[in-house]
Amino acid sequence: MENETVIFLKKEEDISLILKRLDAARSKFVIFNFPSKSKIFEMKSWLRILKEEAEHLGKNIAIETDDEKGIKLCQNLGIETYFPNQGENEESENIRNEAELKIQEVKNENWPESLRLTNNDQPSGHLETWFKNGKKKSPDGEMEEKKSWILRPLATHFLLSIFILSFSVFVLTILFILPRVDVNLKLKEEVIEDDLKITAKKDSLIVDQTGLVIPAVVFSQESSKKIEFEATGKKEAEEKASGRIEVFNAYNSKPQTLVATTRFESKDGKIFRMIKAATIPAATIKNGQLTPSSVFVEVRADKPGEEYNIGPSDFTIPGFAGSDKFKGFYGKSRQAMEGGAQGKINFITEEDIKKASEFLKNDLAKEATTSLKSKISSPLDWIPGADEIVVSESNISQAGKIGPKGSAFMKIVFQAIVFDQNDLNRLVDEKLKNKIKNNERLVPEISDLAFSGIAKNFEKGILTFSVNVKAKKTKLIDQDRLIEELKGQSEADIKNYFSSKSDILAAASVNYWPFWVSHIPKFSKSINLIIEPKY
Repeated sequence: MENETVIFLKKEEDISLILKRLDAARSKFVIFNFPSKSKIFEMKSWLRILKEEAEHLGKNIAIETDDEKGIKLCQNLGIETYFPNQGENEESENIRNEAELKIQEVKNENWPESLRLTNNDQPSGHLETWFKNGKKKSPDGEMEEKKSWILRPLATHFLLSIFILSFSVFVLTILFILPRVDVNLKLKEEVIEDDLKITAKKDSLIVDQTGLVIPAVVFSQESSKKIEFEATGKKEAEEKASGRIEVFNAYNSKPQTLVATTRFESKDGKIFRMIKAATIPAATIKNGQLTPSSVFVEVRADKPGEEYNIGPSDFTIPGFAGSDKFKGFYGKSRQAMEGGAQGKINFITEEDIKKASEFLKNDLAKEATTSLKSKISSPLDWIPGADEIVVSESNISQAGKIGPKGSAFMKIVFQAIVFDQNDLNRLVDEKLKNKIKNNERLVPEISDLAFSGIAKNFEKGILTFSVNVKAKKTKLIDQDRLIEELKGQSEADIKNYFSSKSDILAAASVNYWPFWVSHIPKFSKSINLIIEPKY
């Protein structure tokens, strides 16, 4: 229809853009085609706003959709609705009528008057008997010859007319219905840029467009690990192994003093001596039952060498041999003796400790990051710099310790301030829309976000950062008007037309089908617009 405009929209189309399309439409009757599950059907207020704006502009609107929820909402608001394809038969009917007129002209203009068929020249059922060798039965059952030369031209004319009619329909279908074109348009893009200072807060529940505030959540993940590392230092030395022994008094209720250098003998005969004097507490006796007491003492091997680096063992005190105290006083080591060496030995350097600490911290951070990301789902995420690692516990072998390896244990707490990426995108979108004119639109994909100036407070759950936004905009295209202007134009006309639109078009091309077609069809449904970037 000449006085109506059909506007096709995407599911995620925003109400502001829909209102712009309504305002730009030149017709007084505008049909909006919405796909199923469009965003407007989730926002009832948008439909009401659209209806009120149409009334304000003096326009009538209708909604074309197959979304049942959307149809019900429209009906409740008194908005006219169509199912897709409803009403499309009118144009097809016009095409058929035009084809029939062309056929009638062919019949009336190209044939002698004696061979023309009128509406009354339809083959009668009585002709069947005359088409069998020009004979029919007589009342008395005899076959008699008839003058079939009268009817045979009529039958021939009838069949020829049927052929002409079919051929004409075929030709008109090829000429008027089948031809179609794809019009490919590449719109010129202009880069727009903005700098925003954003705040993400854990106690914020909604997006604040004015204050540039978005909701946030603080996540934390604990992780720990123990590793061994190579000792790279080397030197010539004779070192005695050392360690700790727990000495027990299971002899009597009196304390026992042991002097420095008191010997302890392991099960395999290795001798270790106390470094300092110590007193073994008295055993306790309760209800006639003796309970041993104990004390830890530092010991050193009697001789240097790696063979004294023994594992946990039981010890006796050779000095008490031959007396009752030999069984009443004894020792046990819980950990291996360490440091025994002779000749060229390895020892732990400060660089070994630094490398082990950095490796352990980075490895734990990677594990914690992976674990935390598995607990949150898109679009929740955090930007680089919105996290921190706190070492809550660390135990690393000391520099100078003799041996081929050292050990390191570390526990960390990984924290991150997380926000919904969609919240940030919506906030950025609204700010960018202030930078475009009524005849412009934003390209949907934001091309680049660059973050800087990141500051975080995990105790308060606040993250502040600056974001540099780069996006693209293009001119708005009235697709219905464009199709009307393209109808029936030749290839030469099209080139001139596109040249006149060089301010908004970066490139344009037309693909014709079938191959012999050289004009844009005159029917809207045969013109397919392909616009990049997509609307």
